[in-house]
Amino acid sequence: MTSASAIAASIPPAPSRTGYLIAANPAPPIAKPTVVTSSAASVPSTIAALSVRDT
Repeated sequence: MTSASAIAASIPPAPSRTGYLIAANPAPPIAKPTVVTSSAASVPSTIAALSVRDT
């Protein structure tokens, strides 16, 4: 059985991981969080709009 701590220990520290990703390909680390954030930000307003319409 693989423990969570063993998995965590196998993952490099955040700065190294980020530095590697940016060095390997600058676009995804910047673009992907932006898309995720935009989608996540639109969820509450979408739910609010549906709630108002259903009321």
